[in-house]
Amino acid sequence: MKRAGFGRVLGAIATIGLLVGASACSSDESSEEATTTTAAPAEPRTVEHEYGSTVIPAELDNIVVTDEYAGLNLLAVGIVPDVTFTSFGSQIGAQILGNAGSKVIEVPPMGLPDPEQVLAEDPDLVVLTSYGDDRYYRSMADAIPTLPGPATTVSWQENLDFYGEAFDRADEAAQVTTALEGQLDELKSATQENPRSLSVLESARGIVAVPTPDSASSTILRAAGFTGPELQTAPLPEGSGGRPFTPVSEENLGTQDADIIVVFDEGIYSAEVVERTPGFDSLQGVRDGNLARVNGDLWAANHPFGTFWIIRDLQVLEAEDYAGVAGADDADARWSEFEELIG
Repeated sequence: MKRAGFGRVLGAIATIGLLVGASACSSDESSEEATTTTAAPAEPRTVEHEYGSTVIPAELDNIVVTDEYAGLNLLAVGIVPDVTFTSFGSQIGAQILGNAGSKVIEVPPMGLPDPEQVLAEDPDLVVLTSYGDDRYYRSMADAIPTLPGPATTVSWQENLDFYGEAFDRADEAAQVTTALEGQLDELKSATQENPRSLSVLESARGIVAVPTPDSASSTILRAAGFTGPELQTAPLPEGSGGRPFTPVSEENLGTQDADIIVVFDEGIYSAEVVERTPGFDSLQGVRDGNLARVNGDLWAANHPFGTFWIIRDLQVLEAEDYAGVAGADDADARWSEFEELIG
């Protein structure tokens, strides 16, 4: 789709610079242009979202996603984004999307790619995961159709439904939902025979925290039949929703005990920071040896592949194989399992 007035648009969005840090020079590891599978609805579709609505063009030649989670959501319904920015710091997401044919552009993790850098890729559509603040979305929405997908604290089913409806892939989304719910049902049958509690701890940038009840891992744990500490399971106070984690102090670390202790690791997450926190070694789950380091990137994600990853890890943990959970080195094999499951 042609766009007019590109230079004028870039000047108009310059003020958004306060929202984003200085982006590092992008890098495209591929020396050859990859073949991608951009797909679009048969006709323009108006998609309602938290910031208003977006009209998705009928013809799309270049879909650009500002983060790996948005890209993996598209991939789950059969659409390969043409360009992926790595703003979520998801090593596995970048790897899977790159293997699928997306051009991967590296930017600093846990930030926002500069709008000028995004628009320089000449997109027909920009797709992003919502940060709960509409300024970044609006910095590009006047220039190009921009679709904010659900935040990571939205359930995986609702998130998947959104992408299915937005891109006229409702049947594909429903097939993925059925497959994942079948896996959850099987896991819940096993946990009901041997009920256990599971506590999740994480640390990024030196802060020890617990995923909130709205987070991806917490919702899946409940659906799978696991119980957990109150911070992980109790409803959040009114007006405090939308947070993916709650910081926990050294003094309160003992309240996060459970039969099984899971600690986020790899990528932006550091298991070492959690494990050297005073009181960690006193947790009963740790003393019993029921401790597992999991890939925090995938456990924090509400995209379908993240959901599948968590379910697979929980199946291993339910069988008391605490060293058997998957890590970044297992990403390709686990993606193949996911593809086989969803058909």
